[in-house]
Amino acid sequence: MTGVLSDIADEVIAIPLELPEGEFIEKVRSVRKEGNNLFLISNEVLYRFDKAGKFICRITNPEEIQVAGYVVYQTKRELIVLGNKDDIFYYSYDGVLLEKKKLKSDFQHHQMSSVALYRDRIWSMEEYASIDADTGSLRIEKAVVEYDTSFNKITTRSLSPVDLGRAQFAQVYPIPRLAVADHSGMLYAYVPSTTDEYLLQDTLSLKNRWEDATRDAWQEQMVSLFPFCLGSRFWIANYQQNGDQSLNYSYCYDFKNDISWQKSEGWRDDFYQTGMINDLDSIDIYNHSYCFFKTGKELETSFPDKENELQAVLFIVKIKQA
Repeated sequence: MTGVLSDIADEVIAIPLELPEGEFIEKVRSVRKEGNNLFLISNEVLYRFDKAGKFICRITNPEEIQVAGYVVYQTKRELIVLGNKDDIFYYSYDGVLLEKKKLKSDFQHHQMSSVALYRDRIWSMEEYASIDADTGSLRIEKAVVEYDTSFNKITTRSLSPVDLGRAQFAQVYPIPRLAVADHSGMLYAYVPSTTDEYLLQDTLSLKNRWEDATRDAWQEQMVSLFPFCLGSRFWIANYQQNGDQSLNYSYCYDFKNDISWQKSEGWRDDFYQTGMINDLDSIDIYNHSYCFFKTGKELETSFPDKENELQAVLFIVKIKQA
């Protein structure tokens, strides 16, 4: 692999985001595409655009909710939004608040951190704080909880690191993201490792031991935690932090060609020549498409006709499939 986007992407689509006069978006996260609609979070506000980037509406009011996460409930054309610790909001696509409720929990100290919609069930990554009866110390546990779309609890599954065939040491993890393995339909959690030292070793180990490593987890009411996003052809991981940037990396393993790519500076954009991309973020549960975001001076060469320095462009990266 040469480390350019065309190594992994069939197509990259540039979407200039048009906002009302006087407003701009600096960063985006949790991008989701549904039909002609594009949803994203910026500054803890959920926005709706059309697929060409035209602004349609703000879904949420920042004075009412700081958005932590959301799912697009396509069947009812609703957005189910998390915010304010245990509040759940239901909005129409036009930003009309339809319902608000409190999440019920068996624990006093409880927090939802991320959600995904899969097979008309909501799956939530959650943290529980409890007191250990033997030691009296505070214990933090992570679990994946299955709800119906009205947030009635169905099952709770423990979160466990996948067996990598080597000793693993406890890490301070970012918030895991829920995803689905394309070839098997297995729900799993992804969080990048804080070091790239073992990524290729772990990939090859899992490649050779896939059935043994994953076979029993679902039956034993567990969700496996992986250090990469599992695509049909590529396994991809990105780790970025604001502190010591020497620890940052982008990683990819190509199962079709049996090669890997691993660099600290990220991918080079050879579609629009916008520079290096080190923050690819999946936009769907199967990891078929990713996105990255550019503003200001980064766009001057690629989009010289855009005179507004605050012009923001979202790029959708369609990943090559097996």
